[in-house]
Amino acid sequence: MDVYKIRWTIEVFFKESKQYLLLGKSQSKDFYAQIADITLALIRCLLLSYYERTRYRITIGGLFRELAQASIQENLLADISEYFLELLRIFAEFAGINFIKFLPRAVNKQ
Repeated sequence: MDVYKIRWTIEVFFKESKQYLLLGKSQSKDFYAQIADITLALIRCLLLSYYERTRYRITIGGLFRELAQASIQENLLADISEYFLELLRIFAEFAGINFIKFLPRAVNKQ
């Protein structure tokens, strides 16, 4: 059981490293580039592991899920902002207002 527990930890490490840290994704045929790619993936793993253990006390997979959720929220906010600006442009055009002059005033509430 102890050997299986150690093996399972190693399997989880490689799965998460391949999935989240791009381990083994290098397409270079140069041996030294492959070594550099693996080294960088392992350094990323060490840094993230240290960070998550000191800050969040969660697994690497949990940390990536949290970061992915934050990224989704930021992208959604950027998309909404883009649509809002487009809507403002359409309203300004409909009202016959120069959008370039209108936008700073609308943003600053002047």
